Amino acid sequence: MKFREAYDPFRALGGAWNLALRAPATLLVGALLLWLSEQWLFGLRFENGHLAFLLLAAPFVALCCLAALGLWVLSCVLTLGLAQAVRRAAQGEPERFGVLFEVGARLPDMLLASLLRGCAWTAVLLPFGVMVGGPLVLGAAFDLEVLGLVLGVLGGLAYLPLALWLWLGLLLVPEAVAFEGRAPLAAFRRSFELARGQRFRLLFYAFVLWLLTAGGLCLCFVGVFLTAPWARLARFESFQRLNPSDS
Repeated sequence: MKFREAYDPFRALGGAWNLALRAPATLLVGALLLWLSEQWLFGLRFENGHLAFLLLAAPFVALCCLAALGLWVLSCVLTLGLAQAVRRAAQGEPERFGVLFEVGARLPDMLLASLLRGCAWTAVLLPFGVMVGGPLVLGAAFDLEVLGLVLGVLGGLAYLPLALWLWLGLLLVPEAVAFEGRAPLAAFRRSFELARGQRFRLLFYAFVLWLLTAGGLCLCFVGVFLTAPWARLARFESFQRLNPSDS
């Protein structure tokens, strides 16, 4: 299947739903666990600078770091496992829940690819923060808040196309490792090759899936437990369709 067909978001959502009907427990539960493991946001609030509070908070911070590390590893494991589950369902093989945790020797590649992609995203966001935050800080320092705000907004808008170009180029790195067994750097090259000339389609695709996920929050926050795994599963279904033998 061609890229433009595989990454038609509405076709992908329909394809993902059909796959889920073949192996509901494995695919829906696996996609939900993957989505949940990716939501590792931890916040700490320090007040008054009390040493006692900092000492009490230190174990909590360490625990949060360990939990984030564990969730990161789990998300990598589930990415590999869910890719195998999607492939099995697409080929009509019997459902087997244990495949979600069968990663073999590919886990180090997935961990390294995920780490490198996170570093790349950080490198992309840092200039964005400087271009937006720099004028705001300088404007506040010289009592020119309005000018700083205007320059910050203009700087952010000027940098946004480059940030989106890089972000979309990195979007398919996990799938390249999980489905094609590529090494981290090869997965980066594969992701950028697939995105070449297709970034507007990928942006629309990602936007539709985000709308679906966000829409679940409107259903008393419960609907997201269906819409989020559905959207996550659609991404795997789309990449699976790129394989000519499975199209």
